[in-house]
Amino acid sequence: MNRSIIKIENQRKEFVGHDCTSISFAIMKNCGEKYHRNASSSYHETTWGTVFGFKNLKPLVFTWGENSSYGDPFYTEITDYDSFVQIKTLQLQDVSEFQPWSQFIGSQLNSIDLLTYKTNYPSNINTGWYQVLWAIELQFAVGDILVGALHHGDFESYKSAADEMVTICDPELIKRVKLSRRNQTVEWMSSRK
Repeated sequence: MNRSIIKIENQRKEFVGHDCTSISFAIMKNCGEKYHRNASSSYHETTWGTVFGFKNLKPLVFTWGENSSYGDPFYTEITDYDSFVQIKTLQLQDVSEFQPWSQFIGSQLNSIDLLTYKTNYPSNINTGWYQVLWAIELQFAVGDILVGALHHGDFESYKSAADEMVTICDPELIKRVKLSRRNQTVEWMSSRK
């Protein structure tokens, strides 16, 4: 199990049971990722991730990670808010008042599920098969949000974790994306012959 999974396991208790106060997309400046008020999409693709606010708690930040000691080269992680907002190309866009995201404001977070797949990608600390965190599902009283390190534009067919983030709130799309990765393995093949 990688450190990102352990970190999230340890933080579940801190956020579960609290009401969501804000949702912001962490977009890349001047890159066309801005969420528009009239958008009716039930998912949004960003470069950097999604930030959830909870009353009296530091914001919960979901982004992608890359670390040779974890392996497969990308994964979903949570990170420290104060460090995260120092990224020079990052711009936070509060979407708390926009549909469909506004329905989650004031809704209690009931559970956090970690979604993984198996890989044998070589790393500094893992040998053999191990779990890679590709997404996190937040289960609110009003419905679920899935945040994952997913490839923009073709995240339903490109199934390995990527260095981009997708946030989904449509129940049917969440179900399809999860089913597409059920029992998934990503096998590393050496390019040397």
